[in-house]
Amino acid sequence: MTPALLDIEGLDVAFGDRIVVRDFSCRLSAGERLGIVGESGSGKSLSTRALMGLLPPRAAARSRRYTFDGATYDVAQPKALAALRGRGIALVLQDPKVALNPTMTAGAQIAEVCGRMRALELLADVGLREPERVYDQFPGTLSGGMGQRVMIAMMLAAEPKLLIADEPTSALDVTVAQGVLALLDEIIAARRMALILISHDLDLAGAFCDQILVMYAGRIVERIGASALERARHPYTRGLLQCRPRIEDRGRTLPTLSRDPAWSHE
Repeated sequence: MTPALLDIEGLDVAFGDRIVVRDFSCRLSAGERLGIVGESGSGKSLSTRALMGLLPPRAAARSRRYTFDGATYDVAQPKALAALRGRGIALVLQDPKVALNPTMTAGAQIAEVCGRMRALELLADVGLREPERVYDQFPGTLSGGMGQRVMIAMMLAAEPKLLIADEPTSALDVTVAQGVLALLDEIIAARRMALILISHDLDLAGAFCDQILVMYAGRIVERIGASALERARHPYTRGLLQCRPRIEDRGRTLPTLSRDPAWSHE
């Protein structure tokens, strides 16, 4: 069996007495790509933020086991997880205009980690023409695609081993999104990084990832190889697949997603 870069078992996240993520588990090796899909509020982002100690102040996490790159961590001690952020795990958020500091130039935010010359190299590596000009621009003056590339460059500055991409293309138009995905594909392959892709888009996750976790109401209800996604068996996954709009369905009423409360207790 290939050694695991990330191995998390039995992760729970709670707000007070209410457990919002229950028994989240996954195992990921270097170079592997994991997609996490499900509706908004299903626990996708909370699960991955717990790995980095980035939960909201009122949230608490616990797990039966958590190892990363051979070292053991405790998700109940978020301050100790700060050592993982950057060189271990990096997070690309969906809206760079919110995630980037609007009062600092794009280049200065990257250079905080690696210095000016390396920041310029990274801006060029993510496909930004005239990196010197982009370096001196503020986030508010960048297009959505440029901002997302700056965000990716920033996350690469510390040479992480795992990249978490949380809806990295949802704020972009289709053409720009394809360019960003192609860039991520190239970077992950070249650096042999592991990837966790969080998405509402089942087609995207199925095409981009090796394995898929389907979450419903804070639980993983199905684990399936991406190539077998169309043959998923859980009724929730089947419902998500059937609700995708298709060109050939023009003029027809889209199916609605049925939910069974029992799925929350499987």
